[in-house]
Amino acid sequence: MSQEQVAETRATNLDFLFDVGNKAVENVEKLAALNAQAIRSTLEDWFDLAQKSLSTNEPQE
Repeated sequence: MSQEQVAETRATNLDFLFDVGNKAVENVEKLAALNAQAIRSTLEDWFDLAQKSLSTNEPQE
């Protein structure tokens, strides 16, 4: 293998590693956004349930 081929192979491998790293970061960002959305939705549901619980009248004895 010539020096040029070695340099080209290294550059190709480095590009590949950067691409894989970028894809991993993008997927982590997507996962974090989905988790935040799920947490937000759950908190909204809990808040609605708490509001409904507090607004119901207890029977008078």
